[in-house]
Amino acid sequence: MNSDRRPLLLSPKEENHENNETGMAVEWPCAACATLLGIAHLSMGLGLLAFDVVTNETSETAFAATAALAYIICSVLSFIAARRLDRCAQLLLFAFAAFSALTSLSIFLEAAVVLNRLCGQRACTEGRDLVHSTLICIALTEFVISSISMIVCYRSLRNAFGVNTVASPYSTLIVGDYTTLERQPRPMREHKGKKSAVTVKPTHNHEPPFPFVAGLL
Repeated sequence: MNSDRRPLLLSPKEENHENNETGMAVEWPCAACATLLGIAHLSMGLGLLAFDVVTNETSETAFAATAALAYIICSVLSFIAARRLDRCAQLLLFAFAAFSALTSLSIFLEAAVVLNRLCGQRACTEGRDLVHSTLICIALTEFVISSISMIVCYRSLRNAFGVNTVASPYSTLIVGDYTTLERQPRPMREHKGKKSAVTVKPTHNHEPPFPFVAGLL
């Protein structure tokens, strides 16, 4: 039975395995949020691509086309994840969202350096100033969208959602069981040629943990 502590995210209900013999696709509970993210990625990708085609001669940026392609791929993966529960699509979306965030950061740094150099001169070209300012706005917006996509995918993969029916992207990001994000420490591996340490469990009686030691004493 699903609850806020154990929502339906990465695997269908147990009864679905028994009753669903046809292998029908299970909808991702974050479908509404993924659809909004897909629309945002697609809008930013197409907008950046059109803007780069028009202003590339002025901006001379080297990352706009690559970033626009990454944004469009993120939108396609978001729409795929919104249609059905697919762990592979979520992993790919997380990877391309991280790549989109890096390309957005590259565009931001490149445009910021050029903009600061132009604004430091007395004779500043207003056309180039406006182009690089627009690139900075696009890069920062897509960086935020990519960060949200990574957070949503990571929490979904770690079963950290607290809602089965998404009311808004805000509830998807905020509400949830954060204890599922904790990682348990890995046990120490036994080294070759060395014996592993013996763990002594606490006892509730007064007998010593090693009776043979007490006999020797």
